[in-house]
Amino acid sequence: MQVVGQNTHSKPHKAPRVQVRTTPIYSLLSGEPYGLISEHLVAYEERVSFGPARSNNDNPDPAEWIAVQIEKTAAHISQQDITERPIIISAPQTALAHANTAIAANTAVRSTHLCHQEICLEFCDTAFAGDPTDVIQKVAKLKRCGFRVGVDMRKSWNSALTQGLALLLDTIRVDALEIYRNTDLQEMALTAKHAGVFVIADNAKWRDGEYLESLGILGAVRPIADS
Repeated sequence: MQVVGQNTHSKPHKAPRVQVRTTPIYSLLSGEPYGLISEHLVAYEERVSFGPARSNNDNPDPAEWIAVQIEKTAAHISQQDITERPIIISAPQTALAHANTAIAANTAVRSTHLCHQEICLEFCDTAFAGDPTDVIQKVAKLKRCGFRVGVDMRKSWNSALTQGLALLLDTIRVDALEIYRNTDLQEMALTAKHAGVFVIADNAKWRDGEYLESLGILGAVRPIADS
């Protein structure tokens, strides 16, 4: 029986916005997956604020921001039943030097089903500029908590890859389009591979797997197939 005046047409349900997208990393030689890149809807914008009108709170605390991304990533891969590991999560440049980053990330992981070794915190190349000893100490602090640490060199590769730093790194991400034509970057990738670092490339072609492997690149994100 229909009640007079009752709206029998329900409003269409809006699907929730996807907060996290995971992209597999593949071995260029075997085609087997090697972990994931966790990409987030909202990026942490790092910029310089000028003048009294700009607020210091434009961006969240970088340590807290990482903690939130870890929790969102853990929830997403649990819902989707995704099993590939490790998971690379992009971290703000300022987070490497932030005093609370290791504590916040450690607390976040403990609230999820993940373990520390399954997460690789990836910082852009410029975060590693400065005194090599100081940089190594910052990375070592995260390593002592059990996290993996990676470097994003897709836009720049100016930080010195010292032997001490290379031994602490787990991944380096580069742009294959740049490494094809830059001998300095090729040398860096090969040095990293010999130090045990897993070098990953964007814009890599499947057919170039053996050549890229000779340059030290073993993995690829969204590898390109020949048309």
